[in-house]
Order: sequence, then structure tokens, then C-alpha cells
Amino acid sequence: RGWFGPRALSPSGPLRVEGEIAAPVLSRRVNPEYPAEARSERVQGRVWVEATIDAAGNVTDLEILRGIAGLNVSSVDAVCCWKYKPATRNGQPVSVYYPVYLDYGLR
Repeated sequence: RGWFGPRALSPSGPLRVEGEIAAPVLSRRVNPEYPAEARSERVQGRVWVEATIDAAGNVTDLEILRGIAGLNVSSVDAVCCWKYKPATRNGQPVSVYYPVYLDYGLR
């Protein structure tokens, strides 16, 4: 299980961003809320999720690839609101699996 996730590809389902597949481009990012309990416990780090982005650029599904207790829910809540310029294959929009990460750090 690597950064690109464990999901099996199906001919009619989302594709992996590789080869002739051009990656989606983030057009609207919603920053995650840093949960008060995680902040008070000084929980920090990077949460990796794999987003399924449809041909319209919407996040339709998420899977946590590498999570951190106390930060996973806020990560999913944020990424589900992100919007992308869709991935393309041969100039046509396609649905893809796409890994993204969120960093949490205390200053």
C-alpha cells in the first residue's frame, strides 16, 4: 500500500494519474480546522488521503491512506469541499484517484 492507495482499478471507474492522464488542478481549497483537543495535546503531522475526483472536478470519495488520530475527521471534512479543474485524458475530462496531504503544525 503506497501513496497511490490500495484500490483496484476498474475499466469504467476512476483512473490513476499516470501516462497520458493529466493531473487535476486544485481550484478551491478549504483549509482544515485544527481540532482544539489535538492542538492542546500538541498533535502534529501530515495526513495523507486519496481523493476520488470526478470528471466535473468534484471530490466524490475519500480514503485515508496515512492518518493521525485526532486529525483525520477534520482532514476529510476539508478535502471533501475542495474543487478541481478535472483531470484529462486526450483533452477529455476523466474521473481519477488522486493522493493529497494536509499538514498540521503548531507554531
